[in-house]
Amino acid sequence: MENNSVAVLYSAGSDSSLVAIKMAKRFDQVHLLTFLRKGTHGTEHVLAGVKRLETHVNSPNKFVHQFIKTDKLLKFVMYERYWTHYRKHKKMVLSMCGQCKVSFHWRALIYCLENGIKHIADGAVRIANVYPEQNEVIMLNRLRQLYATFGITYETPIYEEGELTEQILYELRYSRNPKVKGQKDDLQFVCEQQVLYAMFLRNTLHKMPFEEFEKKMAAYYKEKLDMVEEMTKEYLEKGPDSRLAKLIEGPQES
Repeated sequence: MENNSVAVLYSAGSDSSLVAIKMAKRFDQVHLLTFLRKGTHGTEHVLAGVKRLETHVNSPNKFVHQFIKTDKLLKFVMYERYWTHYRKHKKMVLSMCGQCKVSFHWRALIYCLENGIKHIADGAVRIANVYPEQNEVIMLNRLRQLYATFGITYETPIYEEGELTEQILYELRYSRNPKVKGQKDDLQFVCEQQVLYAMFLRNTLHKMPFEEFEKKMAAYYKEKLDMVEEMTKEYLEKGPDSRLAKLIEGPQES
């Protein structure tokens, strides 16, 4: 066991739950971060998931859960230099889910810096690589670099286990059923606006090979994450006088 803390981006779904269990075996304390913004719901499922994790690991002090608002950050990520990005990257600016995850990771980075946390993980899986934050080429490689710049190790510990997540949780006796995703037991924090990204994919992928899609998306998200790095450095230097300070909304302990 590593004698320190880790942060986990947590939705109470199968993937993030398995990551939380894995991290609980390695670290003294696991900070579960759930990000709130307009269009998301299911906080009751998250709270139930936290209690379930505590029962599973038989350690009530292992997990620290936080709800953190990200409305201001997301709005900034979506619209900063919008027309410049549109002229250069065209319809990539419509990839809502990726922009949302940039705001989540940005806030997670700030949380880690503020709390001295040197490790962070999430439930990214290869089988979901149409989503920017779960694709090595589009975002994951740059995310690792971003966190590393600030002395934080970012992991995707179940990346190759996406098709096995539910079975693993069943074998661990965390779940009662070996099939959960998309079923009645799939109770987690969700975003009602995912349909927008589905429409974006439907309009985009039939017009270009997947490798071209990855290349175009990677170019767009590199610029977004470069901006995150620049503004985070400024925040560490200038504190309340920085641009980022005005966008940070505080955590709400659950």
